[in-house]
Amino acid sequence: MRTVQEIFGHHAKALDEANLDEVAYDYAEQAFVITKDDGVVRGREAIKKWFGAVLSGPLVGARFEATTLIIEGDVLYLEWKGDGTKNVASGLDTFVIRDDQIHAQTVKLLSLTPK
Repeated sequence: MRTVQEIFGHHAKALDEANLDEVAYDYAEQAFVITKDDGVVRGREAIKKWFGAVLSGPLVGARFEATTLIIEGDVLYLEWKGDGTKNVASGLDTFVIRDDQIHAQTVKLLSLTPK
């Protein structure tokens, strides 16, 4: 069984590589992502499509860096920045990770600025 840190590490690497199959691998079948703009994105395949839209749109070519990472039990708090080909961004996410998978995630985009 992978640790929360290992699951997050895999997730971060998959995002940096824009490998949507590997991004989806970390999510439970009934997982959900909550965002202000898109509401609740429910299910592994819907989450995969959502990340595809983000990584091919505003954050195309982005490399991400965790600026703050706090883990308490099965909850992970993340502040991040991303540097893409068109934009730079920052945000904060929370994850609930248990049983070797991400079950819930919140995403808050704090800034999105053209280069």
